Amino acid sequence: MSNLTDEEYLDRKKCLEELKTLVKSEQAQIFRILKKYNVEYTENSSGILFDLAKVSRDTFTEIKNFLSFCQDNRNNFEIRDREMETSRLNLGELSSLG
Repeated sequence: MSNLTDEEYLDRKKCLEELKTLVKSEQAQIFRILKKYNVEYTENSSGILFDLAKVSRDTFTEIKNFLSFCQDNRNNFEIRDREMETSRLNLGELSSLG
């Protein structure tokens, strides 16, 4: 799948940068997606290597959806973390009043 439009190429390039930020469990899910679609890959001491420009549009769409899911989870975690910190601060203020 090397007949990508400029827009598709840039989208995949952006996706590649996002892939680099994944933790091990998220990387494992990407590997499952690759195996599901029989994507050709190489394995060495650095990990699993594959050519994002050559994966099918369906495969790429599933990878992008998973990356979006990961980003949403991170954002939700950060929100919950801030809310918990705010609650902890508020409880500290209440206990100092009593």
